[in-house]
Amino acid sequence: MHTLLFGKVFSLYLDGVIMERPDCFGVNGFSSFDFVAAGYELVGDEDEFHFYEKMRFVFHHKRCHGVVFKYYFYSSEGSGCGFGFGVKPGIRLKTLLKVYLALGRSQSVKFYFSDDKSDGAVIFDEEVVVRFGQQRKRDDYVVVTIESDLDKVGVLMGVATGAVMETMNSYVLDLNDVGVARRHGFLGFSRLIKFCCLRGMQSF
Repeated sequence: MHTLLFGKVFSLYLDGVIMERPDCFGVNGFSSFDFVAAGYELVGDEDEFHFYEKMRFVFHHKRCHGVVFKYYFYSSEGSGCGFGFGVKPGIRLKTLLKVYLALGRSQSVKFYFSDDKSDGAVIFDEEVVVRFGQQRKRDDYVVVTIESDLDKVGVLMGVATGAVMETMNSYVLDLNDVGVARRHGFLGFSRLIKFCCLRGMQSF
C-alpha cells in the first residue's frame, strides 16, 4: 500500500504537478472510470461541474490524518483537485506552515481573516488557498481545506483566491498585536501572530 506523506502531497500541490500523479489519489488514471473503480463517490451532475471524493489517509510525524481527496471535472474534462480536512485531530495550521518553510521556497504568503478571527485563509504563491478555523478563541487553528486557482479547463480560474478576497479581510501579522489579541481572549490568534512573525511570515 502506498504511504502518503503530508509534506510530499502539499509540496506536489504547491508545484501544480499533483494532477500528474495518480498514485497520490490511489487511482490508475484520471478518468471517471478510474475514480469509480477506486471507490470514489460522485458529487454533482456528470454533464456539468462535478467531482469525485474519497477519504484517504496521510501521515505526518507518524500521526495519521484522514483527508478527503477531491478531483474536479467540468463535463468529461479533468479540471483540478483539492482536499478537505477533519477538525479532529486535524492538521494544525502551524504544522502546515512549518512544512512550507521546510520546503525552502521563496515566500509568497498572504493572510486573511474573518471579522471575529474564528477562521481565515492563507494564500500561497498567489494561487493556493489554505482555509483554516478554530472552535474556540483559545484553540490553535486547524486546516479545513486546500484549494487552488489552477484550472486545466479554464472555467474556474481565480475562484479559490477570489472567494477569500471577497469574504475576508487581508491582514499583515504584527508582533505589536499579540498583547491586544491576548487581552481580548484571542489566544489562538495571538500564538499564530507570534509564530509567524518570529519566522518572517507576516505577509508578503
